[in-house]
Amino acid sequence: MKLVSISLLSLLLLNCSLEPDNAKYVGIYQYIHDLESGEVSHIKLEIQNQLIIGTYYGISDDFDPAREAYLPGYFYTKMENLSIKNGNISYSINLHENEIYNKEIPISYRLNDKLPVTYKKWIENSNPDKLITQNYKGEILEDRIKLKIIGEDAGIQDELVFLKQNSKVRR
Repeated sequence: MKLVSISLLSLLLLNCSLEPDNAKYVGIYQYIHDLESGEVSHIKLEIQNQLIIGTYYGISDDFDPAREAYLPGYFYTKMENLSIKNGNISYSINLHENEIYNKEIPISYRLNDKLPVTYKKWIENSNPDKLITQNYKGEILEDRIKLKIIGEDAGIQDELVFLKQNSKVRR
């Protein structure tokens, strides 16, 4: 019985618990990589079953530091191990190479939504077994999230500042 209780508790801790002050962070945040080309990333924080969950809509620059003369790939994925405590935020992403597409994924798409056939794989012969993992850590304020990508494979070395958009996300 103790083993079952501990397993259930550890499953609950994989998402960010909804502390009273954390509800103010729910919403959509945007980082503009390049204003001319319109390359952007988004963070969507929502409340689901009394937990804050997150979806990250990113571009391949997060793990492709030397991109020149070709367009980025786009992806959306669950923010794993999401932690929001005392004004700090951290999470990781895990996605397979074949989950990166040739154009931006609208933030209206949820993780289980099937993308239209107009979305092509970014890498033509992508390896479905190749896992890409990235870790993010930073500061969260009511109107912005400041992040650094942690690790050797970080494509972007600068601080990413995501500004909160006016729209609220509700479920």
